[in-house]
Amino acid sequence: MNPYEFNDMMKKLREGERVVCPLCKGGVLEPVGAYETTHCFVCDNCKKKLNIN
Repeated sequence: MNPYEFNDMMKKLREGERVVCPLCKGGVLEPVGAYETTHCFVCDNCKKKLNIN
């Protein structure tokens, strides 16, 4: 995943859209808390976390 794809994915996550997990390609990243302010997203299939600092 290049930086442009990552930025597009982050914009979609912050807008509350469904984003396919880039690792397993079978799940969807779900926010932990409010999608506008959370620092963590979890895949509903493989349970991997995307932490943003």
